[in-house]
Amino acid sequence: MSTNALQRKSARLWLRALAKPAKRWIQLTVIISFISGLLLILQLYLLAHISYSAYIEKITKWQLISYFIAIGIIVIVRALLAWVREIVSFQAAAKVKLELRDKIIQHINTLGPITLSKESSGDIISAAMEQVEGVNNFLTRFLPQISLAALMPIAILVFIFPQSIVSGIILLVCAPLIPLFMMLVGWGAESENQKHFKTLARMSSGFLDTLQGLSTLKLFNRGKPHAKAIFNYSDQYRIKTMKVLRIAFLSSAVLEVFSAASIALVAIYLGMGFINAGADNSLWWSLDNITLQGGLFILLLAPEFFLPLRELSTHYHAKAEAVGAAIELEKLFALTPQKTNDNLTLDNTHIERIDCQHLSFSYHKDTSAVLKDINLSISRGQKVAIIGPSGAGKTTLLNLLLKFIHAENNAISINHKIALNDINEKEWLKHISWLGQTTGLFKGTIRSNLLLANPEADDNTLFDAIKMAKLEQFISTLPMGLDTEIGEQSLGLSGGQAQRLGLARAYLKPCNLLLLDEPTASLDKKTEKEILNALYSIWKNKTVIMLTHRFECLAHMDNIIVMDNGKIVQQGTLNELCHDKNSLFYKLYAYHQTEGEKCAH
Repeated sequence: MSTNALQRKSARLWLRALAKPAKRWIQLTVIISFISGLLLILQLYLLAHISYSAYIEKITKWQLISYFIAIGIIVIVRALLAWVREIVSFQAAAKVKLELRDKIIQHINTLGPITLSKESSGDIISAAMEQVEGVNNFLTRFLPQISLAALMPIAILVFIFPQSIVSGIILLVCAPLIPLFMMLVGWGAESENQKHFKTLARMSSGFLDTLQGLSTLKLFNRGKPHAKAIFNYSDQYRIKTMKVLRIAFLSSAVLEVFSAASIALVAIYLGMGFINAGADNSLWWSLDNITLQGGLFILLLAPEFFLPLRELSTHYHAKAEAVGAAIELEKLFALTPQKTNDNLTLDNTHIERIDCQHLSFSYHKDTSAVLKDINLSISRGQKVAIIGPSGAGKTTLLNLLLKFIHAENNAISINHKIALNDINEKEWLKHISWLGQTTGLFKGTIRSNLLLANPEADDNTLFDAIKMAKLEQFISTLPMGLDTEIGEQSLGLSGGQAQRLGLARAYLKPCNLLLLDEPTASLDKKTEKEILNALYSIWKNKTVIMLTHRFECLAHMDNIIVMDNGKIVQQGTLNELCHDKNSLFYKLYAYHQTEGEKCAH
């Protein structure tokens, strides 16, 4: 079996498991639709009776008024049932989609930012939005229609066979042709839908990357070449969409031809039967003792016999679309985080000490180590700076402390006795406050962004944090104050204002450990100085680990760790490190020197 065939088989099994939470809603949809179908059979019988009585038996319309009223009632009831069915099927799809999106979000949170960085953010957004929507019609249309495609033809044959055995046999023989051709066409549709979703994900990723880097593209005058790339993405998506639609329309046309031919066979048989009625050489017509009313009833039922099968063939493309979406979603769920036995909690215990003993780490088994035999101890309340050239392993060390990646052999321990890998990730992160190079702010009010750090904080606490971050003057100029709306990616705020808001959020979170990843990068000197001064005032009672290239910060540090090529090459206070002119530290900060002066001065 080919890889694509295995993927499709796995996707079908995954879709069946996905539909289980909505099983009762789907069954209710089938019951409502089946009742509506039975009412339709009664409606057609009444129409046949009215036509026969009016044209053959010459019964007046006033004598048939009760039948007309009954038909009107049936039409109204069927309309109500159709309305109820739409509500029920919507509930089924909504329940499954909500659970699926929750699973995606939980899975993304479990993976962490390091694993997710290997995937395009556009692909992830496409999976959570478009590809989840891709299973909608599968749940609301295809699954209920499978049952109806079996139940309704059987119900119609129950009414046809007493009228005409031959007509029933004709329909029974022709019926399997529609599902057969539906499957033949559907196999190609699944493949095209998978390609369609891949193209959609690629286009979404391209659009998102373009929006995020729009200012850079303009700055380097790369707008027009990139516009051409976006056009190519869109054109590929158009071509794939048209291929899917071509298959859908082609299959519908083929199935309509087969159902029309089958209905024509029944009509020809009935017509010839009535023409040859009573002839001695028409013995096989005598299998039926059919009346004109019965023949009209069968002709009215014949299209309805094939209707559930035709609808199933139409919705089969919903299954093909869902299989394509499922294959792409399975790729996201196939991403797995590094496994650890993290079931311990620190409760209210302070982080008294962090120890790294012979810590080595590589992202892949077949690549060289990013960190090599790191030995490091950090005590409670200590202020530690980690410096070094790009690629030295600083960020990897910080990610290990955040548990975004996991050290092997329990090389990192907390309070002398607990391996960091054994501590529950959520519980561990409760003790940590983090501030990076750019602050992640969400669309909403300033208040809601601050409360992410401490949902129980009152207004006085919020204003204390704002004052600490030197934001009180800016907030006071806003008409809505803390309730001012900001957009995604800090829209409406300058870089410095966003970073100070992040600083206020870091202050709000009750924590023992403050991790800082170059919090003043890309800021002007004045804003940098303000943020650093605010940092110095809030970290007095906290353990601080700071990644920085700023010389000005180092005078406030108890220990400076110099890293290069994954190793610790130097550590000590600022005065201790400045004496060796041949050291890496001295080379990194030589631009701070004047002739004959030590960097300590």
